[in-house]
Amino acid sequence: MRKTSRKLLAVILALVVGILVSACAPREESGNIRLGDIGWDESQAIANLTKILLEEDMGYTVDIRRLESPPLLFQAAGQGEIDAFQDVWLPNHQAFLDEQGDQVQLLDYWYEGETSFGIAVPTYVDVTSLEELPNSNIDTIYGIEPGTPMMDKINDRVVPTYNLNQEIVEAGTQGMLSQVDDLYKNREPFAFVAWTPHWMNRYYEYRYLDDPQDAQEE
Repeated sequence: MRKTSRKLLAVILALVVGILVSACAPREESGNIRLGDIGWDESQAIANLTKILLEEDMGYTVDIRRLESPPLLFQAAGQGEIDAFQDVWLPNHQAFLDEQGDQVQLLDYWYEGETSFGIAVPTYVDVTSLEELPNSNIDTIYGIEPGTPMMDKINDRVVPTYNLNQEIVEAGTQGMLSQVDDLYKNREPFAFVAWTPHWMNRYYEYRYLDDPQDAQEE
């Protein structure tokens, strides 16, 4: 725990240094830091923890600004409307990062563990591969916000590669997780977009579906 705390503090210090360096140009809100938040659980957690540390330990005033999609947050950072966005998933967000060029700087990581992302099913569902989905009793795949890299991959690559006939539901993450919770409690068959790290891994037993054609890869 101590190592993790030091790592996080190092990232926050790097964030502050980056803001102070860029503050050579006049700003209306001297001493204020504007953090972006997409509303995902880990985004809210890191933004609010950073806010507490910067305000209570370092004397800054921190404003957390909510935007609805990763492209908007990267654009806001590049245009100087926010000072930082701390929920960058690589390589999923690499294209958004590249679009901003030298207008943004990628700081050190606050999470260095292994991440996972893909279509999954509860372990009580007898499906192990995306190839099996068309002939299964699953009629819906519950996804996250439209326009995210994962949803684009599902619509543009996964569906045609495996001839999927399921309805693809694209909605806010909180709405998706609420639907997953209801279906899981009733042991109904369904597929959904899952990822690690996230608290869902502590509450639900599920498996990522094999992707033999690598349709979800870069």
